[in-house]
Amino acid sequence: MVIYLEAHSLDSRESRFAFWSRISRTIAPVLAVLLALPLVFGLLRASGAGTRVALGLILGIGFVMMQRMLERGAVVFEGNPALFAWLPTALMGAAALWLIYRTR
Repeated sequence: MVIYLEAHSLDSRESRFAFWSRISRTIAPVLAVLLALPLVFGLLRASGAGTRVALGLILGIGFVMMQRMLERGAVVFEGNPALFAWLPTALMGAAALWLIYRTR
């Protein structure tokens, strides 16, 4: 699809973004589990189940909202599709690694 669009001098950013977004969405659940580990075993060990569920909901909804916002922004602001697609996943991965490092 991208090759066809570029061969006919059409805008291929939306197709490229869809490609990179699907790849980053398959990696995101693994990073979400890595993000949950230090919260369960470290920071929120003494807190109740309600606190854990609330924090999980806040983090999940925030991730989805940021991802959807960047999806619309990639096309509107004509940015790099790979950068806009990977940014939420990369931020979640960085937060997971930072929390794992901090928990040790």
